Amino acid sequence: MPFSQDKLYQLMKILVVFAYGVLGICSTLFGQSPFRSKFKEIEWASYEQDPKGAPTITFYIHIDSTGVVNILDKTGSAIRYCSFLSPDSTMEKLNGIFNGTSAIKTHMISDKLAKGMHYAGDYFFVIVRAHDNKTDELTYIEPFMDDNFLGARDAVVTAYFAERNKSSGQPFHVSENFISKLRASHKKTKNLPEKEAPPAGN
Repeated sequence: MPFSQDKLYQLMKILVVFAYGVLGICSTLFGQSPFRSKFKEIEWASYEQDPKGAPTITFYIHIDSTGVVNILDKTGSAIRYCSFLSPDSTMEKLNGIFNGTSAIKTHMISDKLAKGMHYAGDYFFVIVRAHDNKTDELTYIEPFMDDNFLGARDAVVTAYFAERNKSSGQPFHVSENFISKLRASHKKTKNLPEKEAPPAGN
């Protein structure tokens, strides 16, 4: 008998929990880490600022230590929710960035736009929680970051595009705690350019 999408999503979560329970037993027996990730949790958002300075999240990513990804996508005409298990290739890229040994800001290659450059894109905020519950965060725009960092997020988004028409997720709200941290980080990050269209004729 066919399953509904909601039942399939619940079944996926049960299977993931079971699989990592088995890995946890193996880790006890053989001294191996049960985690697919070098992080406990990642929250990642692109957002815009309204004229009064309030953020509007356009795309939100949540990834847990087992590699389960939850997406909230407001970039189209309708809000999309999607949940899926991150591919190993994507986890490898994420582990290369969020490895618990180097700060996110070490992936910055610049802290200002080149002279005469206009910025019309979104702002980004990411916060990562390590397995020891220590956190690291950064507010940035894409021209400030190196290719490895940008490639890690691109890998998550690419996986989402491959999954969004095959699996849906349960609707959810971005936590007020995350939004509060985003606001505070944006306010204290003084090198963010104002969003503006390029001059006419460019």
